[in-house]
Amino acid sequence: MKEIKLKVSATLMPTPGQPMNLGQAIANQDTARKNSTKILWSALGIEDQFGEIISYYFFEKSKEKIKFFQNHILSSEWFTFGAKRKFLIALINEEKLLESKEKSEFEECSKKVISLRNRHTHGEVRVKSDVTFIAYFEGQPQEKELSDEYWDSVENIFEKAWNYVQKIREKVIKTTGT
Repeated sequence: MKEIKLKVSATLMPTPGQPMNLGQAIANQDTARKNSTKILWSALGIEDQFGEIISYYFFEKSKEKIKFFQNHILSSEWFTFGAKRKFLIALINEEKLLESKEKSEFEECSKKVISLRNRHTHGEVRVKSDVTFIAYFEGQPQEKELSDEYWDSVENIFEKAWNYVQKIREKVIKTTGT
């Protein structure tokens, strides 16, 4: 498969009077963009799993109804990731799929997944001197340094979210009897 080549812009903000390693700045931006792409695809996978869990709950034995529901409801522009999250939390509460502490952790990490997805979809990667940041708006303009600790935190949040999705999925399958 061909890997496409498209022009992208770069925001390099050298500090006056301080040297900037241009090669390292560009390499950092490329890595940040690759990591951002992984965040987007992982978040999309989590969102898809939310939809599958919801579909399973209502239509566990009807592949036709699941397909219709997914195509016309869950995939519609108005049934956002955030809406699926709220719906799934209501389902968790109704069916008692997670214990209190787990439910709180799931709510928090799934909220962070959406925040990270939005940050890396709409934000801008910037290099100031030799430090790489993501600039984004969440209530107000913000910047986060894209350090190894930041990326470790991202990995941990997504790992936790995927683990909870699997646990919820297993409980819904067990509850519905399929």
